[in-house]
Amino acid sequence: MKDMKKKSNIEKIPLIAGGIVFLFLLWWLLSYLFRIGGNYNLPDPFASISAACTALFGEAASKTWISIGWSIARLLMGFVISFSLALLLGTLGGLYPRFKTFLSPFITVIKAIPTIAIVVLLSSLLFGPGYRDKAPFIPVYLAFFVIFPIQYEALLSGFASLDKEVVDAMKLDKAERSFYSLFKIYYPTSTPYLLLSFAQSLGLGLKVILMAEITVGDSVGEGLGELIRENSAPILDMENILGYSLVAIALVLVADLSLHMIKKKLKRHLEGI
Repeated sequence: MKDMKKKSNIEKIPLIAGGIVFLFLLWWLLSYLFRIGGNYNLPDPFASISAACTALFGEAASKTWISIGWSIARLLMGFVISFSLALLLGTLGGLYPRFKTFLSPFITVIKAIPTIAIVVLLSSLLFGPGYRDKAPFIPVYLAFFVIFPIQYEALLSGFASLDKEVVDAMKLDKAERSFYSLFKIYYPTSTPYLLLSFAQSLGLGLKVILMAEITVGDSVGEGLGELIRENSAPILDMENILGYSLVAIALVLVADLSLHMIKKKLKRHLEGI
């Protein structure tokens, strides 16, 4: 069985590599076709990769790494706040259906409201007298609005996935809402759902943080989005913009790969129990 899984994973490598090559070929082709029409605003992938390498290892590399650090810090802050609240409210919602129903309008509003509207609202609220120093945290608040519903619903899904016989056994033992059931049954069952939500929310969270850093402007301070904004005015420098975008994509891929490895190790651990 293990040999079959290993063989399957090995067979995926050339397919993934082929998909990456196809993506870059398509990018190159689009850039070439635009240049034929006289539009040079879409640089080819080689120029964008070169710009990314220059940003990371060239003369201005220190500024790039500091900006990456700020964006990651904002993402982690939003992630921790979201997870803490999702763990609390998701646990209450999973154990008490009436509380889940009570909270459902709040969750629906958070999911439905456009992210750009949240940015505009937060900017208008946090740019008044005495609030200027709060502007750098606007991306954190935005990340919370995007990440929290994903993690909250993931925890609810984990609770709901429990086998009915297990739930009935806990009811018979009057342990349906005990701390033992939470940490030995509910949370371990919900872990795969949470890990999947982490993979979804990290990439989405980074995108909205970059959007907020771009939208709010230099008031937000340093950040990867601020570097993209700097290269969009007064002249649109698409090579650098796409270069910084590739850096952001690389960060998301590293996070996704790390979570994937954690999920595999956890699955092996659970199978060995």
